[in-house]
Amino acid sequence: MKNAFKPAALAMAVAAVISASSQTYASGDEVLLEEIIVTAKLKKSLVNSVEQKRFADTVIEAISMEDIGVLPGKSIAESLIALPGVAGARNDDGSISKLSIRGAQDLALSTLNGRELVSGSASRTVNFGLYPSTVVSQAQVHKSSKASLIEGGLSGVVNMDTLKPFDFEETRVVITGQASDAQGADDVPMADAEGARGSLTYIDQLSDSLGVVASLSYANEPVAREGSLSPFSWGTYGPGQDLDGDGEIGDEHLPWGFIARHQGGEEERMGVFFDVQWIASDNVETNFDILYSDKSIEGEAQHTQYGGFMWNSAERFSNLDFVGDDLAAATIDLNPWAVPNAVAANGQEYSIDEEVVAGGYNIKWNLEQWTLVGDLSYSKAEQHYTWNSFNLNMDQASELVFDYQAYGDSPSLAVSGSDITDPTLWSPTGWFTLGVSEGITDDEMIALRLDGEHHLDMEFGNFQLKTLKVGTRYYDREKSLDVISSEASYVSGHPFSPNNDGSLDVSPLDSSYVAGIMSADNAPDMIMWDFDRIVDRLGGYRRVDSVANLNRERTASWEVQEDSLSFYVQLDFSGEWFFPYSGNIGLRYIDTDSQSPGWVDFSDGNPAVATSAGNSYTEVLPSLNLSFDLTDEQVLRLGWAKVLNRPNIDDMRSSSAVFYNSLADRYEGSGGNPELDPTIAEQASLSYEWYPQEGTSLVLAAHYSDLESFVAEFTRQTTFNGQAAQVAGVGNGEGGYIRGLEVTLLKSFDQLPAPFNGLGVSANYSYTETNVDPSPDDPFGLIGLSRDVANASVWWAGEHLEARLGADYRSEYEDIDGFGNFLTVNDVTIVSTSVAYNFNKDLRVNLFVNNLTDEERNKYTGGVPQRTESIMNFGRIIGLGVHYNL
Repeated sequence: MKNAFKPAALAMAVAAVISASSQTYASGDEVLLEEIIVTAKLKKSLVNSVEQKRFADTVIEAISMEDIGVLPGKSIAESLIALPGVAGARNDDGSISKLSIRGAQDLALSTLNGRELVSGSASRTVNFGLYPSTVVSQAQVHKSSKASLIEGGLSGVVNMDTLKPFDFEETRVVITGQASDAQGADDVPMADAEGARGSLTYIDQLSDSLGVVASLSYANEPVAREGSLSPFSWGTYGPGQDLDGDGEIGDEHLPWGFIARHQGGEEERMGVFFDVQWIASDNVETNFDILYSDKSIEGEAQHTQYGGFMWNSAERFSNLDFVGDDLAAATIDLNPWAVPNAVAANGQEYSIDEEVVAGGYNIKWNLEQWTLVGDLSYSKAEQHYTWNSFNLNMDQASELVFDYQAYGDSPSLAVSGSDITDPTLWSPTGWFTLGVSEGITDDEMIALRLDGEHHLDMEFGNFQLKTLKVGTRYYDREKSLDVISSEASYVSGHPFSPNNDGSLDVSPLDSSYVAGIMSADNAPDMIMWDFDRIVDRLGGYRRVDSVANLNRERTASWEVQEDSLSFYVQLDFSGEWFFPYSGNIGLRYIDTDSQSPGWVDFSDGNPAVATSAGNSYTEVLPSLNLSFDLTDEQVLRLGWAKVLNRPNIDDMRSSSAVFYNSLADRYEGSGGNPELDPTIAEQASLSYEWYPQEGTSLVLAAHYSDLESFVAEFTRQTTFNGQAAQVAGVGNGEGGYIRGLEVTLLKSFDQLPAPFNGLGVSANYSYTETNVDPSPDDPFGLIGLSRDVANASVWWAGEHLEARLGADYRSEYEDIDGFGNFLTVNDVTIVSTSVAYNFNKDLRVNLFVNNLTDEERNKYTGGVPQRTESIMNFGRIIGLGVHYNL
């Protein structure tokens, strides 16, 4: 998985897309600290961000840029997580693609230049990893609503503004780049530790009326996850015997087994951005912009699984160590022939390609009484995945003895009785020997927006009506999932296999099928199998066009069509009542229709039947915002609004798989819910802001959202072919509250004598809680909610040298794995540091270390922190960067 670009990037010295301390990290859980790191440009960026917040007409957080490429990280997400109330969640590859805003992961709306974005993921939440930071000039997180703001963001609206040529006074050519070493890849055979990324941006004012921006970015970086040992599937003891001797049967909890996994590959990203700005006259200005971004991940994962613990009789357990009802440690001996999958190996080759296209044409007319803006936009996201796998069983072994310690942060397992790295003890047997899955998600939207603004300047004593704003927006959106293949080939030679025709060679394997030996923390060494050799031995992937396979693919596929028309009116005003104040009041009306064609599998051996269902709803959303200037340095903001969040499009599918329950005289099964209504909430916010001097601010904020309902796990009553049906899925369940407090401090010590006048600190803390319960199986509340989120940074800057040390903390939060199980992600603190040297105003070089303390991402299950379910280690990232203005 080498790529010729890597040495080329190094040779070019296009090394750091992070300028100065701005690029101090590649780990997902990093900070805004970068943009506070001072040089004149970065400090000015900070001042601009503070000014955006201070003079906004709603409660917002902002990031601003004074130079191209100043924003940190591989994507804009790694800058946004530094803002108060915003937290990022790392994927299995270590990067950030999703944001949680004020405790909610799927209740935010994302826009680019004010235009709604679509998503190829399993929700409306966009993959922020697809939006390069090098083309973003500034970003805002709107935490309170107003009528003129696009509806759909209950917890917040994230807007990203791109570069425009007349935002700069002269022609600019900027080269940025970075070379890095991911230490976590050193022990992963499938990964190459070296990574590189770079960008080239050209900005030109071709004349006084015409300007262009063109930007190209490219990256090739490793994906690596070390094979730490993890218990999995904690549950009650299967045989129903009294293991702990307390007189109760079946109350003992133990893991089904352990798994050690290595995952490696490469991630390749490319972004192309183009903008043309034309000032046709003093009264007419137009802008056309288009962004194309592609991210492709190709990798391989192999794991060895040690399982079947709960299937053994009690006499096979010894050296038992219980903590309450949890079997924390034990010795188990079992027979690989008697216990299926006692030791099993699984390999996967996967490819995930995601791309987005977003852009539009905007025209602005300045008339005598009105300012009119028309905007036509297009947004498209596509994700194409393929997943091939094989399974092997260790069937030739003698009795195996497992000594395990499952409790706590460092589980361990030792296996004796047979050498599991001896390939002659393995054979291609089992129930699912080969599997293949492929699908394409396509999400597309066309939108038209018209806005008008009329300056009133109508005075009524101390009260003044300043501006009337009106507008309308229409969009047409269509999202679909086409599952091309989802099947497992029953080519096994196991005597119990339903498709055993005797044609498979089930003789033991040998060393020619071994690509190497892998080690895992606290676990036995394991074989890394030659993927292609194993697949060839098993006869290759074979498609079986059975009715069952075709029905599975059809019911996994779906389409949702959605269109919406909205209108708004908003009045901006100002006045004086004890203190000078300003604000706005408005109404937004929306009318939305959706339809979902799909398939229903009645599990009767016949082909799935086409179906279609949908929903429509209208809502009126009032809003009010007030800002009081207590002094020249102090602002008090109040906001109230009725807000809306549309349900995830994927949940609105009509495809279902059901079976007939003759006892209940109805169909039962699972599937989507095309009749979902949106989540509606009343939202209030309060913010006190103090700006005593440039580079210093203190903000205290509180927020409360009262949700009328919430999309949650639900069993709904419906009909198929005129017959009653009960379908498990999602529905509109009970709501609740989301509430929290935030504090933000920014301080530059410019008044101190040298060298201490280069010191500065930035810190923010957010506390969020909720009583929303999206599932009866999850007692912990809203997915993605961390009660405590904090960022802190200390920096020093001299005439040429800068240094920074920063930390990002996120408390535990709930997540869902690929099998629908609720897991808790442990709290984590990510520490990063950087040192930068500015040779002059055009050339900057910096050295950085991300995840300095080598923090892992751990998950546990059942609300018991000692029940570890997953351990992921991504390691430190060390890098060298360059930022150069030609």
